[in-house]
Amino acid sequence: MDSEQPIGHVRAWLRVVSADDGGPPAGVTDGHLPSWGVGQRLSGDGLLAGAPITIEDAERIAPGETGLVRIHPTSWDAWADVRPGERIPMLEGPRIVGIAEVVEVVRGAGSAGQLDDADFVREQYASTAPLETRIAVWHPGADGRTPQDVALAALAAVTPSRLLEVGSGTGAFAARCAHELRCHLTALDSSPDMVAATRSHGVEAVLGDVQDLPFDDGSFDAAVAAWMLYHVSDRDRALGELARVLRGSGRLIAITNGRRQLADLYDLVGGEKLDSSFSSENGGQQLERHFSRVERFDVEPIARFADRDAAAAYLASLGRERLAARLPELEEPLVARGQTTVFVADK
Repeated sequence: MDSEQPIGHVRAWLRVVSADDGGPPAGVTDGHLPSWGVGQRLSGDGLLAGAPITIEDAERIAPGETGLVRIHPTSWDAWADVRPGERIPMLEGPRIVGIAEVVEVVRGAGSAGQLDDADFVREQYASTAPLETRIAVWHPGADGRTPQDVALAALAAVTPSRLLEVGSGTGAFAARCAHELRCHLTALDSSPDMVAATRSHGVEAVLGDVQDLPFDDGSFDAAVAAWMLYHVSDRDRALGELARVLRGSGRLIAITNGRRQLADLYDLVGGEKLDSSFSSENGGQQLERHFSRVERFDVEPIARFADRDAAAAYLASLGRERLAARLPELEEPLVARGQTTVFVADK
């Protein structure tokens, strides 16, 4: 994140719990820094994210009272899926001491940007070059596994005869699935270039939108959405579509990254990753709205950058040239840890 610009805020009505019910005896003052149980049920364990508040038109909200506040995330990673109307618990230690009902989500000019921005997605996938630059740096982790290995094992367990991949990209994984699973695979992508690249592997590929799939109900035994749901503006609609085209006991494999993905690289340049609205941290909850059973398998691949130019090319492939310019010369190759989750969702 560039420190000279704010990254935005979440505007909410905050009701402070009364002192008799365990709320803060002095209430809440402007600048207070609590933890927030983001994206979780009020009775459950929250994904805790510290973020200070400013109180609008007041300096304090007394116990038992409600006031309009602005919550200021230091990063959008944990807050990516927050929407107006959501109720977020404010915590002091293990105690819920307030409830914030979200009114508005405002992303500032200094935020890292969103992966589901339509212009960003269109530019990123106008050709295969940026994606191929990123794919080239990844290698199996210490356990010898890649996320693709884990995904293939989960697919093989249900022996699909008809498989759908949405967001097929270069088509390399689609081709591997078709070969190893010996199934009929249909790929779909919103980019003409990616459709052409997938067809070059001998895979049937169509141009289309995951939010409006051109297939009949129950057309497939399984589906794959690998590193693509964070590019979709209406994920609920997309997940509903994926559930629709799967047969009654169908399986969806969704692969995504977590907030510590490539932290070694981003820490080196003092930058924030592009904001992900479908991540290791919040993807499971979104899948549970459409699938009856969701499991997660965490994988830690590694990225190897031979020199400064390789790391700079990776950042530039994401439109992060300003961060690439901050890279120091590397005395030795940079190895950056990944944080990837393979979600396995069954209807």
